[in-house]
Amino acid sequence: SEFVKSNLHFYTCLFVAFLNRAARLDFEVAADARMIMSVLRAFSLPGLLDSLKQWEAESLKHQRSPSVYTTAAAPRFGPGVVGGPDYLPIASGETTQMVQYLLERLQWAEADIR
Repeated sequence: SEFVKSNLHFYTCLFVAFLNRAARLDFEVAADARMIMSVLRAFSLPGLLDSLKQWEAESLKHQRSPSVYTTAAAPRFGPGVVGGPDYLPIASGETTQMVQYLLERLQWAEADIR
């Protein structure tokens, strides 16, 4: 959707920042575990990840320099700006490992959540 595309930074950079923070939450607290499940469920909507990968690739392809994304009008958040020096692509192996780690922790905590 155009909304997701126009908010690519949220769906990529801030999602990775969320994953880093979520890994430090207490999974025995039901509210924390539910929040993580809710975010992961939203990112597993059919076609969303494929669309994000495509738009992310387009953004990186057309980017002239990282400074385009670090002006006062577009502040840096979390793990970097799309294409910035510390940017972690949403489909990277590291991001996939973070999601897998959260899913494994959620499975262990599932009995306590219900």
